[in-house]
Amino acid sequence: MKKIKNALISSLLIMSLIPTCVFAAGQVPPSASDKNINIMIDGERKNPPQEMGSPYLDMTTQRTMVPLRFISENLGFKVDFLQKSKDNPKGGIVIRDQNNVEITMEINSKNATRIKGGKKESLSLDSPSLIYDGRTYVPIRFISEATGYQVSWEKDTVIISSDCPVIKSIAEEETKEIAKNLEPEYKMPTGSVGDSNKFMKNLMDYRISKGLGQVNEDKELNRLALLRAQEELDQFIKTGDADHESPGGYNKDLGENLALSRYTLGARDGDPCDGCLKRWKNSPCHNDNLLNKDSKRGGYACARKIIDNKVYEASIYLFGF
Repeated sequence: MKKIKNALISSLLIMSLIPTCVFAAGQVPPSASDKNINIMIDGERKNPPQEMGSPYLDMTTQRTMVPLRFISENLGFKVDFLQKSKDNPKGGIVIRDQNNVEITMEINSKNATRIKGGKKESLSLDSPSLIYDGRTYVPIRFISEATGYQVSWEKDTVIISSDCPVIKSIAEEETKEIAKNLEPEYKMPTGSVGDSNKFMKNLMDYRISKGLGQVNEDKELNRLALLRAQEELDQFIKTGDADHESPGGYNKDLGENLALSRYTLGARDGDPCDGCLKRWKNSPCHNDNLLNKDSKRGGYACARKIIDNKVYEASIYLFGF
């Protein structure tokens, strides 16, 4: 049987009430947090020199931004700038590597395209690119995952890795005003909160758009996905981390995508399946699982708990053959 790739995205939205340190170099926008952001790429510290700008947490969008040229060159890509034209009134940037992977981004926009293996696909940045102090900035998670890398966080350090099977992705978020402004009667559902029908329909539409066969929703896989989500959720709450190990054996002989989230009560609304599907599509390893040409059946579930005004979620997509 084919080796099944397991992929993990864990998104931890960590609250901070008091700034801890300041930027040492490079001008950053007024919306930047005063937290210092460090970068590690495949185990090596890669902070940019002063003349290339500084990575920063944008307090408005809650995204970590990084100088494009610095991060692209350190990930093996060359950067070219596109002049404004009738077809491209905002201008843009294109980055290319030795394997003929090409990513084009518009300035001040979330729109992007990627050409890989001769195939062109549309991507969406999680926050618009921007130019400040003569430097172009992009969201670090988008540019890393779009170029085939994975992102994780440890405190104030972004860890970018070429390893694929296990991914831990953490984004910083300032949420001190959320709890204060929350309506007293505000309620958020807990337990099983994912809409499996909606997720599987969106997944089938996505696969069909890529010329692939459908993955049929399987009630048994929905049930197993919920059991897996509950396993990972309990581990996440207890340890702050998770993996693809199932004490109950619920993912035996199945492929799996896992997404974890932690955020302040009131910071998000809506069905969590929308967010995790989008992020899995933008991550090469997870996208490969979504588009696995041999998969015939699938199931989805999301489990949620609320502890001390913190929301914990674990989303699972299981697929079989």
